[in-house]
Amino acid sequence: MVSKFYKKYLQMKKTLLFLYLLLTINVFSQSSLTGVVHYESNYSRQTIDNYFSIRKKTVKNKKNKQFFDKVYLNTKSINSTLRFNLNEALFELDKKISIKDRGNLVEKLSSITAGGIHKYYQNRTTRTLELQNCETLGECFIIVSKFKEWQLTQETKKIAGYLCYKAISIVKKINVVAWYCPQIPVSFGPKEYNGLPGLILELDNSSMYYRATKLTLNPKEKVLIKKPTKGIRVSQKEFNEMSKAAWSKIK
Repeated sequence: MVSKFYKKYLQMKKTLLFLYLLLTINVFSQSSLTGVVHYESNYSRQTIDNYFSIRKKTVKNKKNKQFFDKVYLNTKSINSTLRFNLNEALFELDKKISIKDRGNLVEKLSSITAGGIHKYYQNRTTRTLELQNCETLGECFIIVSKFKEWQLTQETKKIAGYLCYKAISIVKKINVVAWYCPQIPVSFGPKEYNGLPGLILELDNSSMYYRATKLTLNPKEKVLIKKPTKGIRVSQKEFNEMSKAAWSKIK
């Protein structure tokens, strides 16, 4: 008898949670939802473990070994911001370090890996990412690509008080794991990661992790999203081919 009652209680709890999420999503979708997400990122545990267990043994030069030890043990977290409304978003690092900058090489390397000085504009209507890159080839390009494809799972956890679901995407044979929140019905996330039925609050691409540290919905101050326009528009494939050609000339 107690067992039946407990099962009914659990079922009722699940139903109420579903109705709550549905109601919240409906309220958000009918309003002019805007928001600002602050992320922190650093090298992922997988990257660090891989270096100390495998890659470190292949580094022969003592100075290079000391440099990489510093990179993976002493790098400070990198801060970034995603600003969004229901249809578009812009992601960029808070402190931008370019390839030409001098100074702390460890900080420079982690900053470039986390996003560099690039701007990542995401549009839900067209389901496209427009990445402004003004460094790699010496002039500005806007690299256009489609939203990511994901495999959704039922695994959940709470991040910053929000119920999030796990999703997996395979990018260049690498597993990317994202935790997204259906309660916030926007298809955006850090860097070039997007396309899920909810805001990405945590992500691990096996190189870096991104974790939301602060989320403000409908802030009093207007959320401005300035779409990057400076640059030659190319596809990701075209940009890869140009980069390959430029690199072969240097060699």
